[in-house]
Amino acid sequence: MGDWVKNWHNERINRFNHKLNRYGHSYLLTLHFLSVVPIFVINLLAAVAKVPLKTVVWVTLVGTLPLNFLSVMAGKKLSAINSYSDIFSPPILLLLALLVLIAFLPVLARKLKGNSDV
Repeated sequence: MGDWVKNWHNERINRFNHKLNRYGHSYLLTLHFLSVVPIFVINLLAAVAKVPLKTVVWVTLVGTLPLNFLSVMAGKKLSAINSYSDIFSPPILLLLALLVLIAFLPVLARKLKGNSDV
């Protein structure tokens, strides 16, 4: 199946491999934090790129925790929503801000290390 995926999206997989080689597991972590690419696609690309299973497992667990936490908190508040202003309550906005901050932690860490070509 790996060969089929490689042939199907060869250019995208090459870009993914380049960034994975350049930034390491922090690239996978950032993809998970941003939640733009579905988790199964990230894990499939990681398998094609021959990322060790141990790395894929811990990155997936750590990368999905913030979004899962946010979803649980939003679900808990769902029964109390009576208007649009309730959706944008301070706790939910704080959780969204934390999610954005967590998504950019790998980038910030690279900047602080002095590697400005992020």
